[in-house]
Amino acid sequence: MTVTVQQPIGSHDIVTDLNTLRETIILADRISQLDKTGGMTEAETSTAREERDRITSQLRDLVDKVRESTITIRLRGLRSSEWNQYILQCTRTVDGKPVKDGNKLLRLAVPSMVEGVLNHTGVPITMSDTDLNTLLESLADTQSYELLQTIQTLNSPAVSLPKDVTRLTA
Repeated sequence: MTVTVQQPIGSHDIVTDLNTLRETIILADRISQLDKTGGMTEAETSTAREERDRITSQLRDLVDKVRESTITIRLRGLRSSEWNQYILQCTRTVDGKPVKDGNKLLRLAVPSMVEGVLNHTGVPITMSDTDLNTLLESLADTQSYELLQTIQTLNSPAVSLPKDVTRLTA
């Protein structure tokens, strides 16, 4: 019997239309403000409710657009030797402290980790390495940071049951 270790698999969602996402957040904040009706007259409360209903309808449309613009990247963790090579290639020393170039790490590691890319309905999207690198370069800083967290988690898996888990099941 052959025994192998399965590398962790995970997925990461990326919103590709950040303008619509921003509009969605602004409208959601506006609805939250309209929900504060304390101290309003009945007429003012009624007007706020009508405004909230109108904005909620707009919000639903925008949320649908955000979902449609979202892709999911399925990733598989790398073998530790390959991951460590990427870490070394992306680390330099500044004032005696190691500093990682996260964007370089994404560009190096992610293409090796991608199992597939799916659109918002789960249909596979074909992406070349060039397409993938273009996507990675276009990410906002916060998106890059979140993706970096995902790949670090996948490439630093637990390799045995933590003592707390064994205690809970004893």
